[in-house]
Amino acid sequence: MVAKDGGIFTFGKVPFYGSLPGFGITANDVIGMARTPSDLGYYIARSTGEVYGIGITPAYGSSNCNPIAAIFSNPAGLGYRLVTESGATLPFGRAPGGGVPTGNPEICPNYSPYISLAQYDSIQVGESYPQIASLLGDGGLVGTWVPHPVTRTYQWGGAGFMAYGGPNNPTATITFHNNRVIAKTEIGLT
Repeated sequence: MVAKDGGIFTFGKVPFYGSLPGFGITANDVIGMARTPSDLGYYIARSTGEVYGIGITPAYGSSNCNPIAAIFSNPAGLGYRLVTESGATLPFGRAPGGGVPTGNPEICPNYSPYISLAQYDSIQVGESYPQIASLLGDGGLVGTWVPHPVTRTYQWGGAGFMAYGGPNNPTATITFHNNRVIAKTEIGLT
């Protein structure tokens, strides 16, 4: 069970991997949780669209422009769908039902367009999120992984970026731990 503040209550043989208050995260709008197929973690979703991966699982994405009412996970793979208050759904990771949104969700303007390969190459491990945001603008929050302290992954789109994928989708993905760059990857930037 999950409380509105992200507190987790387990019963019987269900494992406990942590809770939002336990990791120092303040919330009062948690709408649900979903388990991973391995039972080595769970996802906690807030009405704001932010999703936290707790245990041995990262979150695969968030939706900051659709009020969220529910989350459900894929019993056969790492992924989930967020259900919006309007009933539309948004896929993340290996989402149940495939990788296409259903209904008419608002497509979030999460990605700063036209990050270049030169901008990507200038990013150094150890730089802070504010330093990166001043160079590129705010990135789209892709996921939050909470084996304390909080680790977050953001993504920026390159020229030709298409929300929810597409052929040759140019992106830069940067992971921050303690608000500092620890890893970065890019696909198709020019």
